[in-house]
Amino acid sequence: FLSLLFETTSCSSRDERSYINSSKGAILKFNVSGVVQGNKVDIPHKRITKQNEEIVSITNFDVLTNVSEKYERAVVLPIDSGIKYRILIYDSSDNHLVNDVEAVSGTSPQILVDAGKSYKWYAISVNDMAVVPSVSGGVVKREDIVNKDVLYASSHGTITPEFGNNNLAIVFNHNTAQFVLQLDTRGLFGRINDTSAVEIGVNQGVNFTSIIQTGDLNLFTGEYSNLQTVPEIKALNMTNAVNAQGDSGATKTAIFYTVNKSIIAASNLKVRLNKLDITLDDSTVRSFTPYTVIPYANVGITPLYGGKYTINARMIESGVKVNGLLWGRSNLYYADNVTHTDKYRFHPNNEYTIASVINLSINGIINLQLNGQSFKVTNEYWNWMSATPTGLSSDNVDPCSKVYPQGVWRMPTNSEFTTLNNNPTLGFDTNTPLLLGGARLSSTWELDSGQQINTVYPINSQKLFISFFGRRSSDGTQIVDSPGSIASILLASGEAYYWTSTKNGSSVFYHNRIYNSLIGTLVGPDPPTMVPGNTGQGRNIRCVRK
Repeated sequence: FLSLLFETTSCSSRDERSYINSSKGAILKFNVSGVVQGNKVDIPHKRITKQNEEIVSITNFDVLTNVSEKYERAVVLPIDSGIKYRILIYDSSDNHLVNDVEAVSGTSPQILVDAGKSYKWYAISVNDMAVVPSVSGGVVKREDIVNKDVLYASSHGTITPEFGNNNLAIVFNHNTAQFVLQLDTRGLFGRINDTSAVEIGVNQGVNFTSIIQTGDLNLFTGEYSNLQTVPEIKALNMTNAVNAQGDSGATKTAIFYTVNKSIIAASNLKVRLNKLDITLDDSTVRSFTPYTVIPYANVGITPLYGGKYTINARMIESGVKVNGLLWGRSNLYYADNVTHTDKYRFHPNNEYTIASVINLSINGIINLQLNGQSFKVTNEYWNWMSATPTGLSSDNVDPCSKVYPQGVWRMPTNSEFTTLNNNPTLGFDTNTPLLLGGARLSSTWELDSGQQINTVYPINSQKLFISFFGRRSSDGTQIVDSPGSIASILLASGEAYYWTSTKNGSSVFYHNRIYNSLIGTLVGPDPPTMVPGNTGQGRNIRCVRK
């Protein structure tokens, strides 16, 4: 009678009644309270330590390096809804598996067990909505958690559920250290190709060792064994950096998770570019030397699970050293057609021409234009110290300083150009039209003694190559003195005009060189000179390093 009365008055479901009638009667109701964010450090507020940026020179380019390490007081934050996780319940008397349940955050799984018995429970996740690792013999295989944000929780001892509902909160901890690499090629004026690949490690050359590792996770201890190096991350699997400016794809984020907590000694942290390919403004691809290592000086890290370590690598085009000064490899131009901030750029090479069909008389009387470039040619010519090519000199802006990253480049001074004027080689490109057309004229300087030619760059960018491109007229309507030729060297002429940053009273100086030849014989001034000029006449700019 009492049994019948209980069945007719109970609000329990049919399944629940069956467990109660079979003397089990305990329901474990799990709910994910959140994930512990921050390091387990007793500090009163957030603190970020940051290494000062410094430029390091490596084989193909220079890099602005920086590392930041965030310390936060541990706090539980909500987990995203829909994250898959697995709950495993073991009988504490003999450690046999009682239940293995796959669950999703935002729901409250209910697991039926015997009341009065003692259990241990564990929860595992990789913070993903699509997958959850499986567990066999209390072990999560390392292959299932390669470069994953492993979340781990446990009962921290035994529980003894009572008859009815038992509410249990899951508070996950990050069980890996996170390294975030920001790879930035804006200073190389290109976008990162999907073929590029990176690693983070220690040591150099054949001794380079990745610090990013995975391992078999022991569910009962939360520790790893059988550690194995995680493969490189390809740009295909990176993401475009959040809030990054510049070209889309020029700044990418690679996120690494490691179970390795070995101390990284000061100045031993390295980023290795196993492959770096970038697409330039003219759609060509530049491939840099494989396995290039970027060193991070004065940085020591002790990885902690739950810690976040951000590594920045902002790459800058290397210069060519002449007379002890680093000069840019190509001219500055203004890309006003782009929607982003990186409008101040260097040309991908020096192979282009800005030429006149006819500009061949000694006095340059006739001037018909031949353009044909993919960029706006007039943006090659700048009024002196103007923020834009046709801006006002009263802007008092050094446009070289605006090249990303800002403050790395500047305009050369009068004295630097004067020193440079000693003993240049005059070049004439014979790959010009056989009859009527443009010539590529240049002054070329050899690198300083001990400097190595970098063959990654085009041949006319491997030394200091100053092109003759003429100038823009004061009214901005035409380009004058740009090179032209008939039958290659039968008749050729052109003139170089490059601004300096030097102003003496009302005079502003520019580098000038004239080429006039008839059947290969010079008939005009050859040595370069420094000349005062009109600030409103557009001239070329070649930047130098600060």
